[in-house]
Amino acid sequence: PYAFLQEHRLQTAYRLLSSGEATVAESAHRIGYGPTHLATVFVRRFGVTPSALIARSRLEPQLLSNGDKLGRS
Repeated sequence: PYAFLQEHRLQTAYRLLSSGEATVAESAHRIGYGPTHLATVFVRRFGVTPSALIARSRLEPQLLSNGDKLGRS
């Protein structure tokens, strides 16, 4: 159950960050994490920091919008 909840939270944060809908702090707050904890588990799951995802999504929006999640197994 915890793994499902964490995955759901991380996918929500990914969507918020890659769409530019929220900052790292706002995304963390929305999913119930602190910014530092979000960064830690986000890197573990996706292999990139939340800030790097924001920067990358600004440069390559079509890459991130086609459903290809970073680090998706």
